[in-house]
Amino acid sequence: MCDGLRNYKEVGLSGDAKYFNSGLLVINLEKWRTDNIGAKVLEYIQQNKEYVRNDQDGLNAVLAGKWRELHPKWNQMPRIYDYPSWENSPFPEEIYQDAFEQPCIIHFTNTPKPWYAGVKKECTHPKKDLFFQYLDLTDWSGWRDTMWRRIARKFMKLTSLNTSKL
Repeated sequence: MCDGLRNYKEVGLSGDAKYFNSGLLVINLEKWRTDNIGAKVLEYIQQNKEYVRNDQDGLNAVLAGKWRELHPKWNQMPRIYDYPSWENSPFPEEIYQDAFEQPCIIHFTNTPKPWYAGVKKECTHPKKDLFFQYLDLTDWSGWRDTMWRRIARKFMKLTSLNTSKL
């Protein structure tokens, strides 16, 4: 938790409490609604503005000790490629091999993302081509970001900001 919530001590949490990535969640919606989790997260964020970086902090504070981990193959993050082998990873061999070799969901948490074009640094994620392979199975087939699309988005953003000031 020390790398997670900045104010874990102030809210009564242990420094070794686990911190989850909220990019992929499986939620019991009935319990979520019954326990009013959404409102509690928003309240936590409001009361701890100086410490909170994002919704993930609020979720981790409110749900501390009340959640379970998914197998990492259901939320494969890029750091798995940082380990030269399972022995250097925090995972047992079988779990590491599953997540490394047969991910079910690949979570592109780092930047640059596979879909960014025209950025200074190219995405080096070893599975980035899969992103486009699956994208091409959707209605977005053939879409690729380009430097010109990025410039157009920046232009639109700048002009919408300027017209909102009139």
